[in-house]
Amino acid sequence: MNESKRPPGKVPTDRPKLFPIHRNSQGLGAERLKVPWTMMEEHERQADINHGQTIKRLAERGGCSLLEILAILADMKPNQVVHAFGLSLGRSEGIGSSDIIGEIQKRVDLWNSEQLRKSRREVHENGYSDNDLV
Repeated sequence: MNESKRPPGKVPTDRPKLFPIHRNSQGLGAERLKVPWTMMEEHERQADINHGQTIKRLAERGGCSLLEILAILADMKPNQVVHAFGLSLGRSEGIGSSDIIGEIQKRVDLWNSEQLRKSRREVHENGYSDNDLV
């Protein structure tokens, strides 16, 4: 909506686009995980290496599993992630999905913090202060 046509007091409610988590991962606690689309786009090359598909195509096909998302964000193949993080593909041993979710969440939190730092830097470079941030 054009700024001049927005009703008084209305604030834009644009929400960042999120990358879908495969429905088979739902119910494991993954529903609380929010992976920004632009974060996944930064790892487009790894998505292509791992899946031979773009982020957009993976999303159209229903997203990725938790392990696949972690592999893309870590710039590794899934089997490398299994070894690097001490995961087990079996259900009886290794860390569980909550640990994978925790690892993804750490990466998302770090990425979000970096985005905020970039935004603040841009605000200051344009002559504004933190008080001008909404």
